[in-house]
Amino acid sequence: MNNKASIRQTQILSFLKSKYGISSLGEANYKKREMIIRDTFSLMNRIIDEGWVYKNSHSKIPFIFKLDNPNDWNQTRAEQSWDKFVVGKEVQYFGLTKENRIKLIRNVLKNSYQYALDDKLEEEIEVSKTIKKQKISLYCASHGWNDPINLSSILQKTAKGTCTLCLKHDVHEAQRVDFERIVKEWNLLERTVSEGQIYVNNRTPIRFYSKCYQWFAEQSWDSYQLHKEKAKHSLTEEEYLSYDPHDERSLVDKPNYLKKILDDFNKVNKKAFKLDPAWEIPSNIGKRNELHILDPQWKNHLVLTPWQTLIDQKKYPNFKSIADKSKYIREVFEESGRNILLDWSYSGDAHQVIPFTSKRPCHEGMIFANSWNHVSNGLGFSIQAMINKSTYYGSIVEDLDYRLITPIDDGSAMSQMVSIECDAFHASTKSLYSFAIAPESFCHICSNHKPDSLKVLINDKERRNQKTYIYYCLLQDIRSRSAKKIGITKHKNPKHRLGASFFIKDLAADHCFPMLNRAEACAVERKLLIETGDWYYEDDFDISESRAAKFPGHTELRDITLPDIHVHHLLRKNLEIIKSIGWISFWESYLPCSNKERKLIKDFRDRELSS
Repeated sequence: MNNKASIRQTQILSFLKSKYGISSLGEANYKKREMIIRDTFSLMNRIIDEGWVYKNSHSKIPFIFKLDNPNDWNQTRAEQSWDKFVVGKEVQYFGLTKENRIKLIRNVLKNSYQYALDDKLEEEIEVSKTIKKQKISLYCASHGWNDPINLSSILQKTAKGTCTLCLKHDVHEAQRVDFERIVKEWNLLERTVSEGQIYVNNRTPIRFYSKCYQWFAEQSWDSYQLHKEKAKHSLTEEEYLSYDPHDERSLVDKPNYLKKILDDFNKVNKKAFKLDPAWEIPSNIGKRNELHILDPQWKNHLVLTPWQTLIDQKKYPNFKSIADKSKYIREVFEESGRNILLDWSYSGDAHQVIPFTSKRPCHEGMIFANSWNHVSNGLGFSIQAMINKSTYYGSIVEDLDYRLITPIDDGSAMSQMVSIECDAFHASTKSLYSFAIAPESFCHICSNHKPDSLKVLINDKERRNQKTYIYYCLLQDIRSRSAKKIGITKHKNPKHRLGASFFIKDLAADHCFPMLNRAEACAVERKLLIETGDWYYEDDFDISESRAAKFPGHTELRDITLPDIHVHHLLRKNLEIIKSIGWISFWESYLPCSNKERKLIKDFRDRELSS
């Protein structure tokens, strides 16, 4: 129990003894207790509400403070039980309503601080907050609204005033150094103080020209003294007198200063760094802080590099310096023909694979994956990097009406062996790569690789009568070199003949050329290849990075300059002729024939007539 509580308790007990002859409320008759409590509360300048009725000693009693002399609690309503009152305990702030808390605070401000200006107590006071957690805003005629201050310092009367800025001004004014003395001392150092300045006190920024930085700067006398004292223990007396404690943080107009030193740096080192125009340069930036620059080496992406590291140590930004690595990687991938999937972001692991799609039309539907380490070293990609092999090639198997016997593993290379059953129910086991470059030819029985020579067609009736289409399409190799190709296929979609990793576009799709038998198709194909010989494709056409594998049917490739309309015309003309005269007469009349081949034709006709 504190002294004030002890004094109040003594007063209360003395009053009870002298007026009612009791030392505790329990000794009094129950009916008289209400009167005794009212009298005792009145003794302590507390007027109990008229409607109050006594119940027991621990029930709260509503009352109002009524004092003649100025007092912080005057006219404040509160509640307190008899048990707490009789031992001299004071009313607690936390037990007051919001209205009465505000009344108490305003009384303290008026009585102890002579404050009678506006406040924000109605908005700021919260019933749930204790004194320690509550802050209040007060107004100053000189400085306007102050930052919120702790309520506890006001109620406990430890605050030296209600305006922190006024208090600081008083202190600074008392310690103020004569400006002439500052100018005299500073002009002996590596600085020249500017004329015509308004100096208020030791915290006023003083402008000067820095001889060592060749730029204007600002520093207060307090800052100057503080930094000079910090260095005192490491300097001799002579060094201390000449020591100038200012650095790049004191420079003014930082954007133009940084631009100047960066321009100078670029000229000397033959670089083209630029400050990021969106960067809000901190006023206290120093050599240890990061510069936000755009670096042409990194495609003018934002890089963050310490001032000291770049300007003083000449260590240029590296990949780790890039602010948005995900954005940069996306751009590099895009330039290499890769489009990273939308939901990807860089994890920081350069060896982690990144899923992407290819810009090449022949890769439509394929999803690939390369690591950043792979792409940053300038390496390309092929179907070996596919990560959706099973779904992509599985759909082609279905289109061909084939059946996949062994599953395709997305994580294995294209050299993995797969077993596929063709539409003639022949099972073949080859590498997935063999299927990818020529799906139609995967079956070793159906595609026996006999050349479609006149002899084969005459002697093999079944092969001669196979249903076939002539195709004319645009292809692209792994190095993005384009060529056109004329050929024959069992399926209307030439993609299934050539492999989707090379095929770009069917150039005859809109002309509805009819189905032929193989003999007719072979004859027309040969005629077209002869008639388009002037556009023979002479460049390489690579189907693998190693260039070991040759493209099947290279002699059927034609230069990209071959006019499509010319091919369509030739194809239509030859189809009309062959349908009119038959394939054997077309071969004899329109294709170069050796004497041996002419004898084969004569024998074939003789057999046909005899049958």
